Amino acid sequence: MLEALGSEKINLTALTVADTQEYGILRLLVSEPEKACQLLKNNGFRVSLTDVVSFFISHQAGSLAKALKDFSAENMSIEYIYAFSLGDKAIAVLRTENCQKAFEIINKNNLKLITENEIKNL
Repeated sequence: MLEALGSEKINLTALTVADTQEYGILRLLVSEPEKACQLLKNNGFRVSLTDVVSFFISHQAGSLAKALKDFSAENMSIEYIYAFSLGDKAIAVLRTENCQKAFEIINKNNLKLITENEIKNL
């Protein structure tokens, strides 16, 4: 899978793996999601695109906990989350059923969204 993406110059920004007894789930942030989806389907992988919300957090201890507390205070359900840091930047990526509400919480709490284009240029 990684070779297929690399051969088409699709850049990988983040990757997370979860497994169950029956199957594994690989989640990726890539430079060209639609192209990657089609490429992987053509190579026999079961693939789907999922909307996620990404935002910057301070790269300091406790920053992710504070951000998640903001979501909890608004009764926002989070299906999954992963986070990573690059130098002095830290980014959280989350999946929720209500992206619009997530955007509102991010804005209300002075967090900064990171767009797909910004992720591509990290």
